[in-house]
Amino acid sequence: MNTEREQLQALNRDVNIQESGPVKAVVNAENVEEMTWEADDSGADALEAQLKRIESSDEKDERWSKDHVEQIYGYLRFLEHAKEVRPDFLAHHGQNATPKMRMILVNWMVQVARRFRLLNETLFLTVAYMDRYLQKTEKIDKAQMQLIGMASMMLASKNEEIYSPSLSDYVYVCDKAYTAEDIKDMELEVLGRVDCDLAVAFSLEFLRRFSRVAEETIDPKEYALSKYLCEIALMDYDLASFKPSLVAAGALWLSIQLVSEGEWLPILEHTSTYSVVDLENVTNLLAKSLFMVQFGAHSKKYTASKQKYASATNLSISNDAILDEKQALLMVLAKKGKKFAEGRR
Repeated sequence: MNTEREQLQALNRDVNIQESGPVKAVVNAENVEEMTWEADDSGADALEAQLKRIESSDEKDERWSKDHVEQIYGYLRFLEHAKEVRPDFLAHHGQNATPKMRMILVNWMVQVARRFRLLNETLFLTVAYMDRYLQKTEKIDKAQMQLIGMASMMLASKNEEIYSPSLSDYVYVCDKAYTAEDIKDMELEVLGRVDCDLAVAFSLEFLRRFSRVAEETIDPKEYALSKYLCEIALMDYDLASFKPSLVAAGALWLSIQLVSEGEWLPILEHTSTYSVVDLENVTNLLAKSLFMVQFGAHSKKYTASKQKYASATNLSISNDAILDEKQALLMVLAKKGKKFAEGRR
């Protein structure tokens, strides 16, 4: 029978998150425990009391009044269903638009968004518009990928920002690979492909609500890590087809497990509509993405979000020691996520 050390060494050899290289092995990891997928058993009375407390708290701020919350999040649920992308939405493009090319492009767009000081919402909208365009377009040229990304960002900026970057700014960040006319023409094409319908739901919107209803127990680090996970999920093709509410819930659940080793509270299950069992696959995929960015063979390549979340504004969460301490657990979950992703293709 293999010893625990031999089993861990075998696991290190087996895991290969990146396409072109092995994942960095975990050295001297001990007492690796897997995440348990068990729901909380708290009583209905406690949940009812907590719901009343939240409703009372919400009423103090008209933005969170019961009627507004129900209408807003009901509409967001409708949008995430109506604007879904397929798990294989890039397949028909062949080598002209691959998951790896998309990952590189999104990483670059995170850098551009930081340079322009765009809102997080603008970045999420950018990726949503780009993915919908790629799904609906029959054929693109490989050289157009960056142009599509910039046109999507310009469209998202006009929709979300008070002051959006100028056209010349976009030409500059593309190193003049495209003209102003190229970008304007592509913007119109993207707008047409999405049927001039720019309303989409994204994970940050759901994350804010989920963390608010559990604000008495959610640690600031858990919230910061959840935001980080939602952003790096943008790069991962395997997560692009998941509903934003599911990604948000999975990000919060994984963060709770990593930071405080806490539970998925009844109030979180009630508000998100997802049980711990529902979150298993998306959480494993998020662990795969996090492991790749933090510890993978090419972790120095996809650094935009990691650098962004190393700032004090984001509690330096991407450099927090907790991620190193939980590296072995992340690797176990990442392997499960990789296996699940391969089974969907």
